[in-house]
Amino acid sequence: THSFKESHAKLQKETTRSLEALEQKVDNLANATQKERTKLKDLIDTTDDALSVQLQNQKDEFLTKLRIMKENMDDENQKIHENLVQMKTQIESTLHEGLSGLGNEKLSRDALAGMLLDVAMKIQGTDVNALLTQEQKTEKK
Repeated sequence: THSFKESHAKLQKETTRSLEALEQKVDNLANATQKERTKLKDLIDTTDDALSVQLQNQKDEFLTKLRIMKENMDDENQKIHENLVQMKTQIESTLHEGLSGLGNEKLSRDALAGMLLDVAMKIQGTDVNALLTQEQKTEKK
């Protein structure tokens, strides 16, 4: 019986040691798992931050390009408006000159056609006199 008690006590000590070792392994595994979770969470947070920064940069770049395009369109619209105003002024001036040149004379179809042709040529940027001179040169050949 004495040896049974000794064997029983020895077995109890070994069981206790094994349980303590097993508890230590479980604690180590829990700590390692917690560390891995923390690493993964940090990695996800870092990736999420990087993606947010990248998206914000792309958004800023897009908005900058959009603003530049709008400014360019505004500039083009302004130039077109200025050209139209200038063209209108030229047309009005040409018509006024033509009409005042006629004075009290009756407006003939030829005079009106010539005046309108002159206006059309100015719109196109062509000088009527230069065109007529060129036609006369062509006819003489």
